[in-house]
Amino acid sequence: MGLILKKIQSGTRKLTNIGNFPFWCAGAVTGLAASGYALVFKYAANYGHTLFLNSPRLWWGIAPILFFCSVYLVKRFSPEASGSGIPQVMASILHSENSDSTWLNRLLGLRVAMVKVASSLLAALAGGTIGREGPTIQIGASLFTWIGKKMKRDLTAEERQAFILAGGAAGLAAAFNTPLGGIVFAIEELARDAFRAFRTSVLLGVIVSGVAAQWVLGSYLYLGKPESLHVDWISIGFSLLLGASAGAAGAGFGRVLFYSMGKVNHLSSKIGMLGVFILLMLITGACAFLTKGDSLGPGIEQITHLLLNQQSIEWWMIPLRFISTVTSYLFGSAGGIFSPSLTIGAEIGRWIAELLRLNANDSSLFVMLGMVGFMSGMSYAPFTSLVLVLEMTDCSNAIFPMMLSAVTALEVAHLIHPHSFYERASRRYLH
Repeated sequence: MGLILKKIQSGTRKLTNIGNFPFWCAGAVTGLAASGYALVFKYAANYGHTLFLNSPRLWWGIAPILFFCSVYLVKRFSPEASGSGIPQVMASILHSENSDSTWLNRLLGLRVAMVKVASSLLAALAGGTIGREGPTIQIGASLFTWIGKKMKRDLTAEERQAFILAGGAAGLAAAFNTPLGGIVFAIEELARDAFRAFRTSVLLGVIVSGVAAQWVLGSYLYLGKPESLHVDWISIGFSLLLGASAGAAGAGFGRVLFYSMGKVNHLSSKIGMLGVFILLMLITGACAFLTKGDSLGPGIEQITHLLLNQQSIEWWMIPLRFISTVTSYLFGSAGGIFSPSLTIGAEIGRWIAELLRLNANDSSLFVMLGMVGFMSGMSYAPFTSLVLVLEMTDCSNAIFPMMLSAVTALEVAHLIHPHSFYERASRRYLH
């Protein structure tokens, strides 16, 4: 992250005289695009999950074809559309000062956005354990950058950074219906201190994107609000436990995922890409079989059941979803890890609550603390994780234990590895 700050702060020119109109336009387009993408993605993910439950044999016949088409689209038309999308946005910020826009167009552009949408939808139809939030961030940055170039022909380095950051923040805000989360994400994950130079532009992009999304989808909470959530000093003490355990799991997840990406490339040279594809398909299918389909899809419905209905969970569900998320990402198609990470964190929180024999009220709090802790450990962005869960559940009385869980998770994550998965993955694109 320090490398990003150095690149952004190296320019001496101030961001001035950027017309706000392009940001209004880009915000509206991003909000509408993110809303449509969300509706179609939800249908696709439900289809993949339902297909496995109703006809596992048919799923085994269709899912490999869908996964293959999803991977083919990326490799054939836009390799930079693979995976989450957040590392690509971070790398584009690092590269935005370069006057040669060819490489930047490969990371962010209409082709990237279209391939991102198509590939992720195919993977979702196949039942992949992926989310749409990371892809929406890259889509938002791509749309903002494209519109910025069309409306302002010669963009300076600062202007390119402004459009990229505003697009990434607007994409996250529209994906989760969390405008504050989008702003904090831009500050904490993408730019930090440099955000000060173009905060008005980012705010405009996020606000208009959020308004457009709510115009289509209505005002809603992404997860729903737990009833009668009571927080006491004992709960605050438990937040340290959840932060440490979920944070360690999140950091471990990021490390395993990054390590596995290198191993897949090495393994493909020995058994071929087809052999790797079959192996990943077998592992993903085995996880789905053992969990009766619960490991498939982004997992938002599972979070809702854990959070609002106090659904019980077996401990072995956690590592199986962990593995399924890793293998789904390793296919190389487009697809994020935000939603699956929230699901794993929710499952960790619920399982620890059952282990301690807690009541329904404390169990809901543990689910929230688990989500915050795992996301913080995976992304190294504790305040983004905190604000996202807070906005998605509207439980402001739990903000103090969630803050403790987030900070504890970050400290534990730093003991496991000094850099997040997103930071290391973004450096791969630069290299």
